Amino acid sequence: MMKPFIYLRVFIPVLILLSPKLSVSQSITQKIALFDKVWGFIKYHHPAAATGNINWDSVYIAHINQAITAKNAIQLNRQIVLLIDAAGPVKKIAPSKIPNNIFKTNFDISWLADAKTLTSQNREKLRIIYKNRNQGNNRFIKYNNQSDFSGEKQYEEMSFPRAEYRQLFLARFWNIINYFAPYKYLSAESWDNTLIKFIPRLLKVNDVKTYYNTLFGLSKTLRDGHSSLTLNYRSDTFFNMFIGNMTMPFYCKVFNEKLVITKLVNDSLCKVAGVAKGDEIIFADNKPIKDWLQYRRNYITASNKTSGDAVLGWYALDDSLASVKLTIKRGGTNISLIVKRIPSKQKNWYNIVGYTGNGNGYEHINKSTLLIYASEITDQNLDTLRKMIMQSKAVIFDVRNYPGQDAFYNIMGIMLPEPKVINYSTLFMADNPGCFSWKPSYKIGDTNPNCYKGKTVILVDERSQSQGEYAAMVLQTIPGSVTIGSQTAGADGAVSYIPMGGKLAISYSGYGIYYTDKTPTQQVGVKIDIPVKKTIQSIINDQDVIKEEALKYLNLKGID
Repeated sequence: MMKPFIYLRVFIPVLILLSPKLSVSQSITQKIALFDKVWGFIKYHHPAAATGNINWDSVYIAHINQAITAKNAIQLNRQIVLLIDAAGPVKKIAPSKIPNNIFKTNFDISWLADAKTLTSQNREKLRIIYKNRNQGNNRFIKYNNQSDFSGEKQYEEMSFPRAEYRQLFLARFWNIINYFAPYKYLSAESWDNTLIKFIPRLLKVNDVKTYYNTLFGLSKTLRDGHSSLTLNYRSDTFFNMFIGNMTMPFYCKVFNEKLVITKLVNDSLCKVAGVAKGDEIIFADNKPIKDWLQYRRNYITASNKTSGDAVLGWYALDDSLASVKLTIKRGGTNISLIVKRIPSKQKNWYNIVGYTGNGNGYEHINKSTLLIYASEITDQNLDTLRKMIMQSKAVIFDVRNYPGQDAFYNIMGIMLPEPKVINYSTLFMADNPGCFSWKPSYKIGDTNPNCYKGKTVILVDERSQSQGEYAAMVLQTIPGSVTIGSQTAGADGAVSYIPMGGKLAISYSGYGIYYTDKTPTQQVGVKIDIPVKKTIQSIINDQDVIKEEALKYLNLKGID
């Protein structure tokens, strides 16, 4: 990649002399897009905007309509002059060079030299701002174990903002992701195209529901299992709004585009309806099940299809109607029946997700093999587990759950011969927006020549997400450990929230997580040594094929 500072300093004068005239005609979308990019660039680069007392949102509102009504590129550039001048002059500082050993995949300021959209005057003004960009703190973003946007004005009263404020919130979101989201490069399409696509959509919305629907679509562009539109930091409000708040009295799973009943929740309703575990649903209210799945995918955020299908199964037949006509396939025969729904609030989310565990935190496979549920390691059972591990020849860590307690990390002291770095993170650089520094994790474990030396197996699948995936990475530092299972959710890194007005926020993965060799985990999931494929029949039969493979690996086949 060409170094941006050299590019701007050396090649812009040539472009000024040789570039063609500005494009004469520009659509409203193109005008807003250029205005948004310049506004965001100044917000994070100009020292007065980044750290001063300028109300930069108000500057946006004051100028956006004039930019929209500009009759041509020359008039638009006059508005951009006013926008740049609103931040005031910049003081010259010593040239700041971007270090070489950083993550630059997201970094792109080539548009600053685009002679087709910006006059030579504005290109020069922006070049000077970049050369003398803000160093140190930025009041709009800081790091607080996640990306912290508390410096942004909240606008809590704006449940349905006017058009110019809708564009402001889009500009805020787009620029935050552009400069500070570690996984921007994994978004559904080029980030410039996302801006172009959503400007007209937000201009056209004329009611609250359509507005929320559009913002939800915006969140999906990140292709991030941590991303969603939230209200008071909850996302279920919108699913109930878009899909309905009534659900089925049974649980389903999506497998190869088929929908299968895997567990009955309300036995009496299921008995009356005549549904049974193992039934494949092929029609719902006379529509093919693929149509139901496709529509509901619009409201599922996931980093990969495996995780998306898992979440889709939770909501596949949800609706606002009290009952649904189903056509099911059972033993080669198609059967039609009516099923009454139940309120979504009656869902037991722990059961529907299906996290593994038994309440004790462990079970003995046999006298020499111990299975530990990672999410059930607590301060209360930690010493007991340590003793049992040291007495075992093999230990299986089941991480198909969510290990949320710090006690999990404390068990590593007996598992490692010496302290180890778990991973590298990519953290945003406020003084170099768009760039990220590589930061090694703290070291885990102790110097312990008498550490556990038996076999270690780690179980993972789509239920391993975020903290679960990180827990798997921690366990993978154990010498000789083997990971068995299927693709994990591919959503790691702390959840951060971008305020979007009206108590709304869009969440996303706020920092990047990579292995120590800088192999990514986002979207792809954690590394797996022995992959295992599930089947419809194994799911219907509650057959734990991943655990079975672990027992086979340990030469314990047939032991339950």
